[in-house]
Amino acid sequence: MDPELRAFLTERFDAIDRRLDRVEERLDRIEARLDRVEARLDAVEDRLGGLAARLDQVEQRLDRKIDERFEEAKRHFGVLADGLRADIRMLAEGHLMLDSKLERFRVENDAAHREIGALIRTAYAALDRRVTRLEPRAGGGEAPAG
Repeated sequence: MDPELRAFLTERFDAIDRRLDRVEERLDRIEARLDRVEARLDAVEDRLGGLAARLDQVEQRLDRKIDERFEEAKRHFGVLADGLRADIRMLAEGHLMLDSKLERFRVENDAAHREIGALIRTAYAALDRRVTRLEPRAGGGEAPAG
């Protein structure tokens, strides 16, 4: 091979080697940075795992509290419903008693009304008889003097 060609090629290969060395250095720096980024991401992942565990605990506590409150509300509503049933039962009994009293009052009132009507008819008949007896004495339909 020609020494000039050899020198040219050597120079070119040396230049390429230097460039490759620089690229390799840059890649090493990039790799180091990526390693640091990966380490940071691992740390973040670990922290996220811890946060997920804590969130699971919070969720479980919240679920328990919700269940407890729901059961408490259910018991409270049951007590209220029982009280309302008792109140409604009392109202229904009171209504039946009032209805019974009203019916007795109506029967008694009807009987009293019939009795008063009978008394008025009897009194009217007696007055009519008296007036009829007094009319001839008064002189044919004139009003009695006095």
